[in-house]
Amino acid sequence: MELIMVNTSAGEHLTPEYEELNPQKTIPFLVDDDLKLSESRAIMSYLVDQYGENDTLYPRKPEARALIDQRLYFDLDTLYASVIDYYMPVLQKQTHTYDPAQYEKMTEAFQILEKFLEGHDYVAGHNLTIADLSLVSSVTTAEVILCWMLCKVNKQLFL
Repeated sequence: MELIMVNTSAGEHLTPEYEELNPQKTIPFLVDDDLKLSESRAIMSYLVDQYGENDTLYPRKPEARALIDQRLYFDLDTLYASVIDYYMPVLQKQTHTYDPAQYEKMTEAFQILEKFLEGHDYVAGHNLTIADLSLVSSVTTAEVILCWMLCKVNKQLFL
């Protein structure tokens, strides 16, 4: 598999050539023979199914897979969405204040994540799965944005 870095700052994902491959113009994007696939969660699912040495990351058993799928959907539709909905209006300078209602949604999403982890090392049980890998991205996105905002507000603390 060949890894090609795409410079989004330079707009490489917006070129006609890239759009021809991927109409969404998003990254990550996978080309595997004739398959063209976007969306990180779909890519992870495919890669484990196609090339995984075992099914630990994404079990084939319907009950286990359904739980992992639920956690993946929770990540995209609830946790990640709440982080973006809370931080992006300020980051994109659409407003200068954070919405308390969006903060509550984000807080609730993180509380749900904590409940998923109660009694388990991972969000879908006792094994690392693609749901954990996806959620790590969302949680670290929230942490990075928070750190960046704190650094911006408190520059004197970090100089």
